[in-house]
Amino acid sequence: MSTVFQAFFTSYLVEPGYGKKFETFDDLVHSSLVYGYNGVIELLLGTTSAQNHSSFPNSRRQLCNDFVECTRKIVNNAQMCTLSSPRFTKYLASEMGIPDASKTFCTLEENVGSSGLIFVLHNGSPFLNRFNVLTRRSMEGGLLERYFAQLIWIRSLRSKMTVGDMVEDLYFVFSLSHLSPAFCVLGFGYVLSSVAFLFEVLSKWFSK
Repeated sequence: MSTVFQAFFTSYLVEPGYGKKFETFDDLVHSSLVYGYNGVIELLLGTTSAQNHSSFPNSRRQLCNDFVECTRKIVNNAQMCTLSSPRFTKYLASEMGIPDASKTFCTLEENVGSSGLIFVLHNGSPFLNRFNVLTRRSMEGGLLERYFAQLIWIRSLRSKMTVGDMVEDLYFVFSLSHLSPAFCVLGFGYVLSSVAFLFEVLSKWFSK
């Protein structure tokens, strides 16, 4: 029992876990979070079928044109949510020195909106086929993913995060205060066993 308790208790101290994750946009609407909206994104969303952002009441809407400032508020536990792309959020996390963005930012399982990029050429342009081949090869070869990974790595090195800070966050001194619940349970068990033993002795004595 002591070994099982120490194993589970140590796991809880190392990784305490998190609350229920927001999975859909409706979960955000029915929560108490403040919605930080961007004027340009609101204008673009107004031309699409994605109108869930308008479900937030005015009391829970806050102008948030600066993505970096909104992200810093979210990191500082400001009880705020906003719309952003996963890559941009990961880039800001590396810039602010956050080693693991998945443990700091809660992302939705569903996509609120999607966009694409196009390269416009004149009709009948001889460069069309060449651009198509180069674009397909760069995507299939993973050049964009490699460039983004290098960009994140460079921003992480230039941020305020150091190896000492990462080690300090991963490890801590396991002192007697962390084991106080185990000693409380042990003392309660001794008292309970003493009471049970006394009850057995008295019951045996009265039976005779």
